[in-house]
Amino acid sequence: MGKEAERGEVEKAVRKLLVEREGEEMRERVRELKKAADRSMEKGGSSYEALEALMEHLMSC
Repeated sequence: MGKEAERGEVEKAVRKLLVEREGEEMRERVRELKKAADRSMEKGGSSYEALEALMEHLMSC
């Protein structure tokens, strides 16, 4: 019984992500977040600058 319920839950989640409108909205949000993460890692981005500052600090010790 437990595995059947689990399979049904997995099927429902997969269907939501791949077929339903809500899944399209989730995928679009993920694309937006990926773009933001990519920008932060580019030269001049916030993560890039933070890593540069950390490396400078470690090398000055």
